Amino acid sequence: MWFDRMLLQVASAKNRPSQLTTRQIAIKAPPEPYDPKKDLVIRELAFRMKEAVDAKSPRVLFIGGHLIKSGLSRYLLSLIADGWITHLASNGAALIHDYELARIERTSEDVATNIQDGTFGLWQEIGELNELVSRKSNVRDTTTRTTASQRRASLATLGEWIGEFVVTSPYSLYPGKDCSVAALCNRLQVPWTAHVLIGGDVFFEHPNCCGRSWGESSYHDFLAFTHTVSCMNQQSVFLNAGSAVTGPEVFLKALAMARNMARQKNQMIEDFTTAVFDRELVPEHLDARSPTPSTDPWYYRRPWKTLMQRTTTASLYVGGDLAITLPKLWEALEQYGNVAKRLPVFLTTRGGEELIGAVDVGADQEENRLHGRIALEDCCKTCKALHPDWDDVYCSLEASRQIAAMLSGGQLNPKLETEIRVAYVKHYGGVPLDAK
Repeated sequence: MWFDRMLLQVASAKNRPSQLTTRQIAIKAPPEPYDPKKDLVIRELAFRMKEAVDAKSPRVLFIGGHLIKSGLSRYLLSLIADGWITHLASNGAALIHDYELARIERTSEDVATNIQDGTFGLWQEIGELNELVSRKSNVRDTTTRTTASQRRASLATLGEWIGEFVVTSPYSLYPGKDCSVAALCNRLQVPWTAHVLIGGDVFFEHPNCCGRSWGESSYHDFLAFTHTVSCMNQQSVFLNAGSAVTGPEVFLKALAMARNMARQKNQMIEDFTTAVFDRELVPEHLDARSPTPSTDPWYYRRPWKTLMQRTTTASLYVGGDLAITLPKLWEALEQYGNVAKRLPVFLTTRGGEELIGAVDVGADQEENRLHGRIALEDCCKTCKALHPDWDDVYCSLEASRQIAAMLSGGQLNPKLETEIRVAYVKHYGGVPLDAK
């Protein structure tokens, strides 16, 4: 006998008591004082991440849902926008919390209370994720994949795909989109692979859940994640923050596949850096360089055993509350500045609909020319006027054409009835600047 999920009652989460709202999400000064030993480890990690940037090597971050539900999205947005993270990965919970923040500006329900009456997880807004993933799967079900939407569905990770709907929908539907990590990943084309657990993530409770769609899409994400791991070298960095099981286990399998392929080419994937951010403090009697006996409880802690001991010889461990340790890493990386040399710029209609996606704003004029970008001031003096302090503002040729088509002599095209909304993500996630 199977459970008849069609009889379940699903309500809106808009009036549901939640423990975190978008107003609570902000960049805050890390608390002082801080353990000097931990600070040295974090600064060493920041140095290795800068080396990875200089070598153009992958910087992968695997997170659990706790990172977002703890109000740390702004730090994550900043790390991605500034170019420190080239691949984001997570369990299903992180995707859910990020979507709720974008959709209803709140997340993290009271599980202890809601499990009593069976409302836990059964919210309409979470069910929307099922519809979006099913749509992705349906679009992928074609032998040709010739249209732009088919190519997007084929190549986009789950985070990027969901982010596209957040980006292209009006603010009235996604009022918290400026806090959306998925939206930023979509705009900057940074992969966000979601590694879901069948039965372990709340969208599997819903009557509209399609296990085939989630299984296909998440496995597609796993292969995308494995491809990134296969590109790792000695300068690469893999960070695991707040994922006690999924992150270490997914990385372990991906690394096995990557090393198998590398061995066939007489290559090696070794001596990369792994960094574990975990709430638990390592007991003094343990050393990552020495095998942990199976009689020790820490032998069964996957971040420690898998990431600190089994996969590489260059590992770092940062113990403590993520709300303290992640801001400390962000602070240590700030000394190097924006390594991406870009600011994401977004253009939307009056209703909030995305028109052109991301426009790269680079400091290197020659690099921009090589990539087919032209000076923004040549086609859009209005946008340039908004930021007179930007000496070298460049955007893609196609984006420039779209902007120019909407502007005439610095005035908005009346037929389009649009407004310009320029938002850049730099440390604070999204700062809207409107010009009418």
